[in-house]
Amino acid sequence: MMKNVLLFLPFGFVISLAIISFHCHGEELGAASAVTIPLIHSATPNGNPADMIAEAFEHNPDIEAARAEWAQVVETYPLETAWEDPMLTFSYYVENVETRVGPQKNSFNFVQRFPFPGTLRQKGRVVEKDIHIAEIRYEIVVRDVIADLKTAVYELIYLDGAVDITRRNQELLNEILAYAQTNYTEQKTGLNDVFRAESQLAQLDYDLITLQELRAVQQSVINAIVNRPADEEITIRDPSLPMQETPSLPNLHELALTQRQEIRLAALGVEKADETIRLAHRQNLPMFSIGAMYINTGEALNPTMQDSGKDPLIITGGVSVPLWFGKNKARVRHAREGKRKAEQQELSIQNQTAVELRKIYFRLENARRLVELYRDHLLPQAQRSMEIAEEWNRNRSGSVAEILETQSVWLNFNLAYLRARVDHAQAFVQVERIVGGSLQSAFERGEKP
Repeated sequence: MMKNVLLFLPFGFVISLAIISFHCHGEELGAASAVTIPLIHSATPNGNPADMIAEAFEHNPDIEAARAEWAQVVETYPLETAWEDPMLTFSYYVENVETRVGPQKNSFNFVQRFPFPGTLRQKGRVVEKDIHIAEIRYEIVVRDVIADLKTAVYELIYLDGAVDITRRNQELLNEILAYAQTNYTEQKTGLNDVFRAESQLAQLDYDLITLQELRAVQQSVINAIVNRPADEEITIRDPSLPMQETPSLPNLHELALTQRQEIRLAALGVEKADETIRLAHRQNLPMFSIGAMYINTGEALNPTMQDSGKDPLIITGGVSVPLWFGKNKARVRHAREGKRKAEQQELSIQNQTAVELRKIYFRLENARRLVELYRDHLLPQAQRSMEIAEEWNRNRSGSVAEILETQSVWLNFNLAYLRARVDHAQAFVQVERIVGGSLQSAFERGEKP
C-alpha cells in the first residue's frame, strides 16, 4: 500500500504544478475565449436593398469564411498558452539488473517540460493581437461585400431605368415613323427620313435586347453575393439613387486615418511585432523540466535481506542551457526586422489611402457636376425641345429630320443623366469603402462638406 502511495506522489506534484500554471494565465485565457463571433438572425429575402444587405450578411460565403477564420484564430489561444504534453515512458529490462535488494525488472518515467515563467503569458499577448487582426479582416470582408452589393444594386437600377427610357423612346419613335411614312406618302418628305426613323427604331430594339441581357448578368452578380440561385428574379422595390452630401477631402482623409480597417490592421501589425520582440527575449531564457521515475524491483535471492524487493522512486529536475548565443540573437533580430517591415507597411497603406481617396473623390465630384449639369440645364432644354417636337408630330408640321434629331438628343440626355446619378451613388459607396464605414459619423460631428 505504501509503495502505491509513494508511486503517485511525484505525479501528484507535477499535476499540482500544472494547475498552478493554468491559474497563472487563466484570466487571459478566459478573456480570449470570451470573444464573441457575430451570428446573424434570418432575414427574409426580397428586393429591398436593406433586406438584401442583411441577407448577404447572413448567407454570403466570403463572410461565412471570414467568420470561421476569426473563430479559428480565437481557438489558437489555448493551444499557444498551454504547457507541452508530459511524457510518460515505460522501460522493460530484457536482462534484469541485479541489485542487492533484488533484480530490477521494469521502470516508469514521467517528465513535464515548461518554459521560463512569463513566456506563455507573452505568447498569449501575441495571440491576442492575432485575434484582433482576424476581427478586422472579418470587418473588411463584410465592408467589401456590402459595398459590392450596393454597387451591383445601383447598376441594376440603372439598367432598369435605361430599359424604361428605351421603351418610352420606342413608343415615341413609332409615332415619328408613322408621321414620316405619312409625309412620304404625301410626298412631303424624302425616303431618307423614313429610312432614318426605321434605322433608329431598329437600333433601339438592339439596345433594348442588350440592356435586358446586361440586366440578367447583373442580376446573377447580386444573386451570387446573397448566395441565391443565379437566375432568381430580382425586383428592386425602392429604386432610389441617393445624392448625399460629402465631407471635404481633408475631413475624409482624417476620418480614413482613424477608421479605415486596412490602416487599423497595419497598426495592429506594429503592435504585434512589439509583442513578438518581447516574446523572442523570453524564448532565449532557460526551460525547465521536472519528472519522476519508479523502478519495479523483484525479491532478492536472499529473502531475509533487508529492504528486499524495495522499489526505488526518483525525482528528477532539469534546466535547458541557452548556450548558442548566435541563434538567440538571431531570434531577436528576426523579430525586430518584422517590426520594421510592419512600420513600413503601415506607412505604405496610409499613402495608398490618400491616393485612392483623391482618385475616388474626383470621380464623385465629377459625377455630381454632371448630375447638376443635366438636371439644371441640359435636360430642361431637351424636354422643351421634345415638347415642341411632339407638338409638331401632333399637328403634322415640322421636319422629320428635326423631330428625329430632337428625339435622339432627348434619349441620350436622359440616359446620360441616369448614368451620372448611378456613377455618383457608386462613387459614394467607394468613398465609404476607403474611409472604412458610413460617412454619417462625419456629419454627426458637425463637419461641413
